[in-house]
Amino acid sequence: MTATKTDLEIKVDLVNRVHTLCNGYKPVLIDAMRPFVGQKIVKADGSLTAKARAALDAVFTAAPTDCHVYYDASHCSLWVEIKGHENGERYTIYHKGAILIGYVTNQELAELKPDPCGYRTDYTADEVLKARKRIDDLEQKIRAEKSITCYFERI
Repeated sequence: MTATKTDLEIKVDLVNRVHTLCNGYKPVLIDAMRPFVGQKIVKADGSLTAKARAALDAVFTAAPTDCHVYYDASHCSLWVEIKGHENGERYTIYHKGAILIGYVTNQELAELKPDPCGYRTDYTADEVLKARKRIDDLEQKIRAEKSITCYFERI
């Protein structure tokens, strides 16, 4: 018999999965958008041109069906967001990862940002619980120190 995962374990798995997708798709997205450097990719209404959108869509033809992909083009930058969700014990759990593709100037893709996303993909529920405990302990210490200094503003 398998044990049911807790919401935290589900969230940790989801974060690791979305981060793995972001890390993996980043170089593919950079390659897909390389031909568009110096070309107009954003229309006046803020949406992507058909060619730019088609190039991005082509990257995600085999994307996992439980994750959704969104494009965010502005007059400053081009981002791709990958959002995942899982049913938890009590509610649906969501996580999104953002990938900066490049910078936009005057509706043109001015520069690509090829640096890796660098998202961690190896979180564990135990690690998160220990970190939460350390934070709780530190917050308790801070509250104790503030109770001493609350009457004495810094001069």
